[in-house]
Amino acid sequence: MPNGSVQQFTHTNGGVTVDITKLDHINIRTPDLEAITAFYRDVLGLEVGPRPPFGAPGSWMYAGDHPIVHISMQRGEPMSGNSQIDHIAFSATNLAATLE
Repeated sequence: MPNGSVQQFTHTNGGVTVDITKLDHINIRTPDLEAITAFYRDVLGLEVGPRPPFGAPGSWMYAGDHPIVHISMQRGEPMSGNSQIDHIAFSATNLAATLE
């Protein structure tokens, strides 16, 4: 795909059409914020950037001007020691039709 172009994926289910335009970000929960942040910075070359003041510690890792990896400290029950994917977010169009 040429640099800067957008590939759109259209999915229809039960009469609802969602047009996914990109993978926006992934959120990882971790018991070790410092180690996971260092991995994405030092191994993958992402940069730590601005993050909204949420109630728990975390960091946002940027590729260029877009925060593609959100890292947050685990909340509630202690984790088993491994980091976990909390959620994956997509950018999409046709929101009004999807919500109907």
